Amino acid sequence: MFGLPEQNLPGRCVWVNGPVIVGAGPSGLAVSACLKEQGIPFVVVERADCIASLWQNRTYDRLKLHLPKKFCQLPKLPFPDEYPEYPSKKQFITYLENYASKFDIKPQFNECVQSAKYDEKCNIWRVRTLSTAGSIRSETEYMCQMLVVATGENAEGVMPEIEGLREFSGEVIHAKDYKSGEKYTGKKVLVVGSGNSGMELSLDLSNHNAKPSMVVRSSVHVLPREIFGKSTFDLAFMMMKWLPLWLVDNIMLIFAWIVLGNTQKYGIKRPSLGPLQLKNNHGKTPVLDIGAIKRIRSGDIKVVTGIRRFHQTSVELVNGDILELDAVVLATGYCSNVPYWLQESELFDQNGFPKKQFSNGWKGKDGLYAAGFTRRGLAGVSADAMKIAKDIGGVWEQELNQIKKEESTFNLEDLDTFFAVKKEKTSPAAPKPRVMTTRSSKSTKKRKGVDTVDLEEPSDLSIPDLLKKVSAKYTSEKEQTDKQMEDLEDQKKIFAAKASHYEKELAKVKKQMKEIEASHKLQFKEHLEGAKKSAAIAVVRAKIQLVNQAKTEGVESIAKNMKEWGKILANLAGDKAEASVDVNKAGEVGETSKAGEGEAIGAEAGVAEQEVIMGDDDDGAKV
Repeated sequence: MFGLPEQNLPGRCVWVNGPVIVGAGPSGLAVSACLKEQGIPFVVVERADCIASLWQNRTYDRLKLHLPKKFCQLPKLPFPDEYPEYPSKKQFITYLENYASKFDIKPQFNECVQSAKYDEKCNIWRVRTLSTAGSIRSETEYMCQMLVVATGENAEGVMPEIEGLREFSGEVIHAKDYKSGEKYTGKKVLVVGSGNSGMELSLDLSNHNAKPSMVVRSSVHVLPREIFGKSTFDLAFMMMKWLPLWLVDNIMLIFAWIVLGNTQKYGIKRPSLGPLQLKNNHGKTPVLDIGAIKRIRSGDIKVVTGIRRFHQTSVELVNGDILELDAVVLATGYCSNVPYWLQESELFDQNGFPKKQFSNGWKGKDGLYAAGFTRRGLAGVSADAMKIAKDIGGVWEQELNQIKKEESTFNLEDLDTFFAVKKEKTSPAAPKPRVMTTRSSKSTKKRKGVDTVDLEEPSDLSIPDLLKKVSAKYTSEKEQTDKQMEDLEDQKKIFAAKASHYEKELAKVKKQMKEIEASHKLQFKEHLEGAKKSAAIAVVRAKIQLVNQAKTEGVESIAKNMKEWGKILANLAGDKAEASVDVNKAGEVGETSKAGEGEAIGAEAGVAEQEVIMGDDDDGAKV
């Protein structure tokens, strides 16, 4: 499938001003959209004739997203509100098509990458593709300074080598070719594999009244897709914010036991590591059950041990049992195809996955990037895409500034004059001028606004003629750059108008703040007046209390504390003149007749009560 063709094929050479993105699946689309938002040109090459070919051509009909849609949406565009929590295969494909349309992503379809290699002499990537459309095949070489590998983790189906499988007379297919269990009604089908695909295919076969047997060779974690109406993944994600990973694993296993029961008694053993630890350390995804365990408990799905060998119409298991079969479905997973075409060994390992950990495995050296290899599903795809686009945007901005500096010192008229003089001096017997070839040219620079430049195979053009041709391309690109500068000026005017509007709004806010401050000062003054009235009332009450004490305890005991009382009264009334209390007046108070005392007390008490009713409505001031 991959590898350079030996025969000479008609082809062309294309310079790409931005990165080349290999793959038009969710990863390639996400990176393209993020680059489009920054105005960075790119080219997407896809070996199939549509976007997301894995979802469209190599998945079964009943497939749905296993995680809630908020964890599966791509950058810059959420799922429609009317979509269910777990969108179906058809809905997800529609979402991806709308995504490509919104960001005007137009991949080069039917172009299978044969090789991609970094040219250290020219400091560029050379990506060779072979057209797979029609009967006539052609080769194209893309040259670029950045390469994004977005073929994903599931590019190719894994076909295991099992003894006697080729001798089996029944149908043998891989899960990527399975569509529905409808044609297997009443048949005995062996499903090899107990991951998410194996479990769901067995459930689909059972729903269509087939007789499935599922091979469970190794241990596997099976968790319910939802726990008490809440997504298992969402619940684990929330707990990981507060709890250590091992504790979250134990809690999830307890919930799984409550919802699904003990799966080991049905032949499904659990690994020693928890589901999240196993995912982080070995990339093995737990199975999210959507009904298969219930069918296993009822006996509609039979769990069997490993396979020893196949016979013509049956299979022999490792425990010696023999099962008669009509068909075999290999749910044995997928693998990366990167090692077949990418000639690089620092970022990717021999299995086609980044050597670095998932948080740092998106970037290599010499402008090489990897999108969708984090083993974190669609959520990992979005994270990779945003990181890659941000990094490319920084590099693009630096190189664009450098190009502008070079263009400011470039004069085409001087070059035309120089070559005109050289042509006059050239004698008829002089050798033919050297032809500039596209393969060794280092002078081509990327320009913003133009995605690609076609460089056909070299003809008999001389250097002056070729330079004039390049000059024409340069003039066209310069016109586009000038148009973009005009657009930027228009945007600048819009931003200036918005800034003026915000300044006016800020002036309004400042005016409102001043009004609020004046209002607070007025309220404070009113509270201060009320406090003074409360203090006056307290003075009257204190005097009444002194009269009562004089009547009951005698003058001598009151006179001892008169100075202290005077200070207190003075502080309450705010008048230091009242601080000097005459002891003789206290004696006069003591000699006052009962009738006089009653009148004085009654009069002062009436004044106090009146002031309380009229002006003291603050409980805090009373205290």
